Amino acid sequence: MKALVYAGPEQAVLRDVPQPEPKEGAVKIAVKCCGICGSDIGIYLGTHPRALPRVYTGAEYGHPLS
Repeated sequence: MKALVYAGPEQAVLRDVPQPEPKEGAVKIAVKCCGICGSDIGIYLGTHPRALPRVYTGAEYGHPLS
């Protein structure tokens, strides 16, 4: 699947990453479209207080790449 990965202030890279498998009690949905939110803009600009390089953007993800 494709993921936008924060690489540093004003640096984002579109990467192919493994598709996550749902954990017990969770479901996987098919996404038809997506967007960005204010937190994603802060991450991209390097102003988000908890975003470190190599983090996936998106409120549903927000964890570093392995």
